[in-house]
Amino acid sequence: MDDQTTRGLEAQKALSQWIDSHGVKQAAIARAIGMRPHRIHEIMRLKTEMKASEFLSICRFIDKEPNDFVKKE
Repeated sequence: MDDQTTRGLEAQKALSQWIDSHGVKQAAIARAIGMRPHRIHEIMRLKTEMKASEFLSICRFIDKEPNDFVKKE
């Protein structure tokens, strides 16, 4: 796994943890950004990698900056 993939998965995990800890419903995310609920579930449970566009859409929906989920080196 390369560094970029590792950083992407770390950001995905941090985003998932934030969503869980703040009680944001996956169904609400799916409706708001036009994504299938099953896809959101797979992303939040780290069963599939999310695309950059999905990451940005979810960040916009929860009103967070993408860098909030990226580990600073």
